[in-house]
Amino acid sequence: MVKFLLNPKEQSLLNKFNVYAYFTNSKKKRFFGYSHIADFTEGYTLYKWAEISFKPFGYLLTLESPPAHKEMMNKTHFKNYCYDHTTEVRLGIYWYLR
Repeated sequence: MVKFLLNPKEQSLLNKFNVYAYFTNSKKKRFFGYSHIADFTEGYTLYKWAEISFKPFGYLLTLESPPAHKEMMNKTHFKNYCYDHTTEVRLGIYWYLR
């Protein structure tokens, strides 16, 4: 993970990691280091993630777990693009208003 984050030309990210993006209108910046959250509402789900949020974007890194919201868009496929690659893409991104 460190090699992937610190080297812009690195494209190898283990499949157990996923990156999600969302829009936010919050005036507050958020930074959560690696966290575990247990959800007992429908059985048992353990969420493992890290989050960075600053208006207008938020990013969620998950480790072998679902995203915080089902509507969040998985952007992990961007690891397949080279650092200097230019292309047009349509970004479907979830609005998270908080």
